[in-house]
Parts: sequence; structure tokens; C-alpha cells
Amino acid sequence: MLLYRGIRSGVHLKKIYAQPLDEALFLDASVPERNYRDHDLHTQYFGRIVKTLVREAVPPEEGR
Repeated sequence: MLLYRGIRSGVHLKKIYAQPLDEALFLDASVPERNYRDHDLHTQYFGRIVKTLVREAVPPEEGR
């Protein structure tokens, strides 16, 4: 797993569930109207943590 420049930690997940969002299931109808004007809802994922990574120190040139 790769930690991008300036990132101090990350997690590796095993996907255990995926489901496309359904506009009809939002409890607040204004949420999809405001955030998904093109009705291009994404998929939500749930995962089990397989590994966590923590960088000991971020070199000064990378932390900017």
C-alpha cells in the first residue's frame, strides 16, 4: 500500500458490502437535490480493516 506525499496514516480495507445510493431513501429530500443535481449518485462501501499504516515522520519538504 502506498501513502501519498504528506499523508501520515492510511488503512487498507477489504470490501465487504457495496450498494448504490438510492435517491428515494434520503430522509432529507434536499440532500440529493443539492449534491446530486445530475442524479449521478455514487456507491457506498463498507470495509473491514486489514492493515493500518502510520508513517513515523513526514520529512519537512513533504509536509507542505
